[in-house]
Amino acid sequence: MTLNLAIDPILETSIILNYGKALQLFHEADQKGNSSSAYYLGMMFENGLGTPKDLKVAHAWYSKSSQNGYALEREKMKRLSR
Repeated sequence: MTLNLAIDPILETSIILNYGKALQLFHEADQKGNSSSAYYLGMMFENGLGTPKDLKVAHAWYSKSSQNGYALEREKMKRLSR
């Protein structure tokens, strides 16, 4: 299980982030048709959050997200293709 500590500047508290659980929840949301989950999955694979870094898989998730109408993913896909 991957845990990281983040600081919430608004609440001024520490938050434990569980990227492995987030990855699982985004996969489940994607399977249920949530259109934004593909973007977050792309970010997680691009940055190795809760999963080994894998730019090819990140590109595939960004591609799916782009097909759902997200413009930012198109830029990320271009950058990953270089």
